[in-house]
Amino acid sequence: MVKIAFTPIIYRHPSPLAVIAQIVFADHCIKRGVPMYYRAFHSDALVERARGRAATHFLLDTDYDVNLQVDDDIHFRAEDAVAVCEQAESFDIVCGVYPTRHRTAAIPTSYLEPGSRIEFWTDDPTPVPIRWAGGGFLAVHRRVFERLSKDLPLCHSNDDLRHYPFYQTMVAEAGTEPVLLSEDWAFCERARQA
Repeated sequence: MVKIAFTPIIYRHPSPLAVIAQIVFADHCIKRGVPMYYRAFHSDALVERARGRAATHFLLDTDYDVNLQVDDDIHFRAEDAVAVCEQAESFDIVCGVYPTRHRTAAIPTSYLEPGSRIEFWTDDPTPVPIRWAGGGFLAVHRRVFERLSKDLPLCHSNDDLRHYPFYQTMVAEAGTEPVLLSEDWAFCERARQA
């Protein structure tokens, strides 16, 4: 059975539905005997550092299998959270796909591989290959952080900002031009290159 380290990222005031989802998730794990550790990471305006602190805490201070990071505005079903964590045991990085507003349209937060398609409102749990995952609902297996930490410095090693810069933004090629990747997409690109 997968051991889940749940480290929600709280940037501002969590949405009430997100808080309820986290409580329901904890209750779901307790009632089903799913080992689950909880520690929220908050009050850090630098998103890449907040995510890095959560991942570093997971890696260095727990012995759990999968790190589940969920943003403070994401409402989710408990069974879906467990499912993405179980899938991370086989696929290393698994995200729940959710739309976000971008200008005038709702778009997926993940960058798809050419020819890939994601359907919303389906109960099909089959993972779809993507290039870069949105970090708002992301399950990552321990082995990914172990591999990446070998080539990264441990920053702020003696204070509460201790973290590996797993999520430091970076420039990558997307199509015919370079683009600046957000912290979550940069993490995925680093994992692809490792």
